[in-house]
Amino acid sequence: MLADRAGHRLVGLRVSDGTEKRSRADPRDQYGNSRNSIHLVTREEGLAGPGFAGGGARDPWRGEVRRIVQVASDRSVRLMELGTGAVVRRRTNVAEPDDLVVTHEDRLYVANDDGGYQLLAYDLGSSAEPTVLHRAQDDRHRPRGLVPCGEHRACLLEVTDADQATAVVVAAAEGKKAERWSAPGADLLVPLGERVLARRTYPDPAVTLFGPDGQRVLDARDGTAVRVDAGNLLVFAEPLGSGEDDRSVAGVGTESGRVVELGQLKDVRGESCSWNTEVIACASTKDFVLYRFAAS
Repeated sequence: MLADRAGHRLVGLRVSDGTEKRSRADPRDQYGNSRNSIHLVTREEGLAGPGFAGGGARDPWRGEVRRIVQVASDRSVRLMELGTGAVVRRRTNVAEPDDLVVTHEDRLYVANDDGGYQLLAYDLGSSAEPTVLHRAQDDRHRPRGLVPCGEHRACLLEVTDADQATAVVVAAAEGKKAERWSAPGADLLVPLGERVLARRTYPDPAVTLFGPDGQRVLDARDGTAVRVDAGNLLVFAEPLGSGEDDRSVAGVGTESGRVVELGQLKDVRGESCSWNTEVIACASTKDFVLYRFAAS
């Protein structure tokens, strides 16, 4: 499925030769605006695999991913089958394209980017009214990030008065009171099954790993952490910048928080590094280097 922004449509392409198989026009609002956002309906298997440095899944297609959600400028959402382009379900008055939206397993989570926001959960399998998972205390509180963090639970990064130093993780599950976990300075959340990683970039990079109950498995450790799988992290001592340098890296078990120093990646460009559950590959000045490790 290709989002044709110029043509204001979604296009289904044949895998064999890339030619157009079908298309569907984007919804428009009352002013003719067709701006929209597309969200893959992820599965737990995809989010449990290796992640990019920015937190996204390297292989989100694991786990029989077959659906997308389109959020349109008229505040409607469409649940669509990737294979056929068929609209499975359409809802109105749900979200704006710029709102925080996560579609995972059988849920659609939405947090509008306003003061006094609400975090809502929609059942993708029905037309039932949404569940309110969390309401902001007042207009001073704003959402800054949203990820799934367990069955029918979402974790949201919230700040007060736009001050990142006030950041907290709000863990909100259906049928339970939302929990608030302090994460000063955090500006990114990375999902790890029922756990969640809060990353800080300023003034110095550091990471805090929260267990399912909010306990700090890893507490403000210096460096930049990335997901290997749901049970393991790699923590780079320095940001993964473009310069060539020796880069120290450690492995961390997400259940125990045990840190194992893996050594240094010699003379590599950090932003070029890629990893799976066994190998880190990085570019140097003249070639690529491979470092093997084993996730436990």
